Amino acid sequence: MEKGNIDLAALGSAPFDWSDLSPSQIAPVRHVAGPLLINAGAGTGKTRTIIYRIAYIIAQGSVSAHSILAVTFTRKAAREIVQRLEKLLGADLAQQITAVTYHALGLKMLQAYGDRLGYHPKKLIVYDQAEARKVLVEAMQEVGANQSIWDPQRAAEALKTWKDNRVTPADFESDEFREDLWNRTMRRIYERYLEKMRAANALDQDDLIYQACLLLEIDEVRSLWQELFRYITVDEFQDASIAQYGLVQMLAWNHRNVCCVGSQAQAIYSWRGAQTETVLCYLREDFPEIQEYALLENYRSTEAIVRTGEALVAEWNYGPLLNVHRGAGEPVQVAEFQTEWEEADFLAREAAILYRTWAQAHVIEQAFLHAGIPYGIVGDRFFMDRAEIRDLLAYLHIAYYTNAAPDVLQQEVSSVLRILNRPERGLGRSVLRKIQKGNPGLTAEMLFEASARDDLSDEVKERINAFLNVLMDIQECEGTVTERFDCILARTGYREWLGDSIEGRRKRMSLEMLRSMLAPYESAEDPLAEFYRDVELGGGADISFGEDERFVTLSTIHAAKGLEWPIVFLVGVEEHVFPNARATKTQRGLEEEYRLAHVAATRARHKLYITYARSRTGEDGKVAEHGPSPFLGKIPRQWWTLVNAHSAIRSPP
Repeated sequence: MEKGNIDLAALGSAPFDWSDLSPSQIAPVRHVAGPLLINAGAGTGKTRTIIYRIAYIIAQGSVSAHSILAVTFTRKAAREIVQRLEKLLGADLAQQITAVTYHALGLKMLQAYGDRLGYHPKKLIVYDQAEARKVLVEAMQEVGANQSIWDPQRAAEALKTWKDNRVTPADFESDEFREDLWNRTMRRIYERYLEKMRAANALDQDDLIYQACLLLEIDEVRSLWQELFRYITVDEFQDASIAQYGLVQMLAWNHRNVCCVGSQAQAIYSWRGAQTETVLCYLREDFPEIQEYALLENYRSTEAIVRTGEALVAEWNYGPLLNVHRGAGEPVQVAEFQTEWEEADFLAREAAILYRTWAQAHVIEQAFLHAGIPYGIVGDRFFMDRAEIRDLLAYLHIAYYTNAAPDVLQQEVSSVLRILNRPERGLGRSVLRKIQKGNPGLTAEMLFEASARDDLSDEVKERINAFLNVLMDIQECEGTVTERFDCILARTGYREWLGDSIEGRRKRMSLEMLRSMLAPYESAEDPLAEFYRDVELGGGADISFGEDERFVTLSTIHAAKGLEWPIVFLVGVEEHVFPNARATKTQRGLEEEYRLAHVAATRARHKLYITYARSRTGEDGKVAEHGPSPFLGKIPRQWWTLVNAHSAIRSPP
């Protein structure tokens, strides 16, 4: 039997049918030894190629499944690799491979050999963003950096950039850094921050990569990990930072068996530290014998959608035009609305609504709540900033960590402060100041002391005791993370406190989404830590309301990366909104906006709607007039049609 010019019978045995793969997939699957780079555009069967290649390597019989490492950006992607391998190889064999995120890999290394860097490996704590920021502010104060001059946000961004680029405090001795006052001061802040984190035996999210790279610079440690992982696959390589590439490069240096898979056209995370062009350059320099492949068939979308996505990035020639397997399909539907509220007033089923920024989501949510349409939000950092989300996560922190070791209890301070008066208990700011007596934080111990103080009224002490009873109640919540979530809602009355107004319903919907997002982490060793890690990476967290339920997904484009839907509405495609005005101040930023549009368009399988509003309320509260986005001018007219707004918003069949 032949497929293209390939004799399938001559390919030999494999734990799958070779006819399941296209010729452009077969070539990299059969590449077992030596480095390779796969250009995998949207919808080209990237994950299948990765899975089948790993299965093929194991099936050759000379490679142990234990020696295979697959590195991803999200826990979901890592789980999918193992689950799909189970169908090909069986559960016992599939679960022997290591499929992890970069951050989980770094933590695994540090938990094994962190003592070489001065840590207690078995007691490592991973701080979330808020906890790490608190340490940074303390470090700034201790080196005399006045916050009115030295902005903590800017300092945090600088530390992240340096860690992403493997810059150590010692590097500040170079002429490039030495003469600049900002750099001299930041070096002191950087050093003090690292000292304080090490003293607390704590790591921030960036440390998981940065410190792991430092660990692999130790010859003995590096040799051990190189021997353990003989075959390495890296997913979404275009999103790697220099530090993440360094981790892979050091692991693969001796055996050279590294497979990097990605698509330059989908590089949309420069703001998170990704340096696509740089890591590609390093890869080709470090592995000059590398062979490069391109997946040439799109299996996801219709031709109208594929050509629209290609047109948006055609100027930069990221790869060949794809062969399309689903037929021409309907033209992309472009609809103009007079206002953002009119744009939001549509109905959809089995669809996704993608937008450039979170600011656009509010109007859409309001329209859906009024219409009674169920919806879910793909969570990212902005979703996590909602008051009701932060409240429930604070309660979960108490439920998980209050009875833990003392060094974990630093999380208790911010959590207790957060939930003290939510729901309202008559413990507002004036009462809080009396309880604190000049102390900046708040712990359960301080509350116990306050409940017996003579300078507080009996009424206030009763309220404090009632809150302490709530804390004890939620510490008794046991089981999985979702069972504890349900227990907290039941014992605090939080859901009832939100009420039944439109805003209350929105908040209750947010809580249902949070519960759904937490569900996949029930089997994790530390569900909250792993959940935070996935969210803070920008890739979002999953919503799963049940297979039979129909709801509309709302998502930023960044959080939608790697997902797909039958129908996609790309909204707010107008000048100054998308492409984003701030992002387009540089040529590099403008190019990334076009790649972002490419990613958005290629999430659709059957239908793509592009909408824009002639007027929109800006972040300053002022209504501004807008024209359509320049994106539309890049799409050949044969692939899209302008439709009447009223026909565009009818519910698809």
